[in-house]
Amino acid sequence: MNPPSVGEFLKEKAGNMQRWLKANGNPIDTDFSSLPAISVVQMAQELHKYESAITARDFNALLADPDALPAELAMTVGFVRGRTDLHDKFWRYLELFSDTVKES
Repeated sequence: MNPPSVGEFLKEKAGNMQRWLKANGNPIDTDFSSLPAISVVQMAQELHKYESAITARDFNALLADPDALPAELAMTVGFVRGRTDLHDKFWRYLELFSDTVKES
């Protein structure tokens, strides 16, 4: 059996993040499972542009240009920003997405 493609891997992880956020009260309906794998890769590539903000765990830098991120992702960042109990895991997800496209 072949290992999953980068897109399949990221889609699985994005779905995991979506379920985790929903279980923690995220009102933003982001259905990553319905997106094609290439769309999730593109989202990760957009996030990778914010590698320094992700490394620094800087919400202000991540949201500096509100039109740069997909609307659902920007709203999700806003939700997480208000929930300090979710910060660590959220930043680890963003690091995973950024690092995966950096290395692929």
